[in-house]
Amino acid sequence: MGVLENQILMFLGQQSDFVYAQKISSTFDVSTKTVYRSINKINETNKIIASRRGRGYRLTTISVPPWIIHKKITNGS
Repeated sequence: MGVLENQILMFLGQQSDFVYAQKISSTFDVSTKTVYRSINKINETNKIIASRRGRGYRLTTISVPPWIIHKKITNGS
């Protein structure tokens, strides 16, 4: 997995709800097509990013690592 894929996972791990591809693309200054490709690449191995038409993307509940949950609690995010 590349740098962008790791950044997308970290970003989604800090979100509490679905996020549109446009938001991800503007956050990392890449095209939405690049976001789609990166998410597909991440999901090739394990389906850890859920998608909903009209809502966007989020990590599946079982895929959120404990350290991200801890970070969200300690930062108050």
